[in-house]
Amino acid sequence: MVTVFLLVLEFFFSWCSKKQVVAQSTVEADIVAIVDAVNQTLWIKKNMIDLHMEQEESTQIFMNNQAAISIVNDLVFYGKTKHFKIKIFLLREVQREGEVKLLYYKTKNQSVDILTKILPKARFEYLRQMLGVYNSKVKEEC
Repeated sequence: MVTVFLLVLEFFFSWCSKKQVVAQSTVEADIVAIVDAVNQTLWIKKNMIDLHMEQEESTQIFMNNQAAISIVNDLVFYGKTKHFKIKIFLLREVQREGEVKLLYYKTKNQSVDILTKILPKARFEYLRQMLGVYNSKVKEEC
C-alpha cells in the first residue's frame, strides 16, 4: 500500500556524498536523478519486505521531462544515449517488472519549487498554499 510505504519511509534515512557528474543534456541529468530515486525506492521496498510490509502496486515516480520518459519507454537505444545506456536499461527493467512506474508531472504543479528556486510573489504564494502553509498576518507588538 502506498500509504504504508509513506509511513515506513519515515523510519528509513539515508544520505550520500557523490562526485558531481556533468550531464550533456537535461534529459541525461533527469535520467541520472531518476535512477538515483529508483535505487532508493528499491532499497526501501526491500526493507519493507523484511518488515513484512510488502508493497503490492508499483511505486509512482513523477518527473517533468517528457523526453526522458519517452526515451526510457522506447525500446530503441539511440546513438546520443550510448553513454548512459545502462541507466536507461535499469529504468526499463524495473518498469517492466512492475516495481516502478514513471509518470509525467507538469512543472507548474511542482510544489518543491518553493524550496529550490527564486519565485515571483504570486507563484510563491500559490505554492505556499499548495503546501497548506498560510500567512497569519499577525502584527508584532514592541
